[in-house]
Amino acid sequence: MQTRAVEHAEYGPPDVLRIASGTVPAPGPGEVCIRVRAAAINPKDVPIPLAGQTALQALRDLAGVGAGAAVWIHGASGGVGTFAIQIARILGTFDLEHVADAHAYVETKRARGKVVISID
Repeated sequence: MQTRAVEHAEYGPPDVLRIASGTVPAPGPGEVCIRVRAAAINPKDVPIPLAGQTALQALRDLAGVGAGAAVWIHGASGGVGTFAIQIARILGTFDLEHVADAHAYVETKRARGKVVISID
């Protein structure tokens, strides 16, 4: 049986998506093959998780952060905060990270030359 799928090789706008054809593998023992007539995608289905989208939109789109800016990242050890650290670095910022009750996290970051303020 032939199938079509929407694939992507990189993150980007909708034009990085392409329609690919293939053959549906035969189901194995204890498996079934279900025919899908239509499907859709939404932001939670794309390769970057919602936490990453949130951090990107906050830093780049809402705050307009750019090279040389100082950024305070509150909750740097959480999901959005972890992405925000990486995105801030890509944007060329000097990021200050705030974490609470995360001694190992703080010490690791300080050992790498980061400025981390821990409020316990």
